[in-house]
Amino acid sequence: MPYGNYAECPHCGKMARGDDEIEELFGYRYGHTKPQSWCKECRNNARYSGESLSVWDAADIWMSNGMDEDYMFGYTEDELRNAL
Repeated sequence: MPYGNYAECPHCGKMARGDDEIEELFGYRYGHTKPQSWCKECRNNARYSGESLSVWDAADIWMSNGMDEDYMFGYTEDELRNAL
């Protein structure tokens, strides 16, 4: 979770401190105002691992996380909305 100038990946626990380290490990969203929730490595692994969630499970997780773009698991917003 992002805390000030810190970010921690909820998947692997990798911690970044300071804007440069956060940019390198996490990247930003929302017009470069907030760090991504997952680190780049975990996002890429989830996207390309071949072990993906069903669209229905992904939609439930996405919805329970406030429709956050970090919890889309490679699906489009339309696909997730239709699965709800």
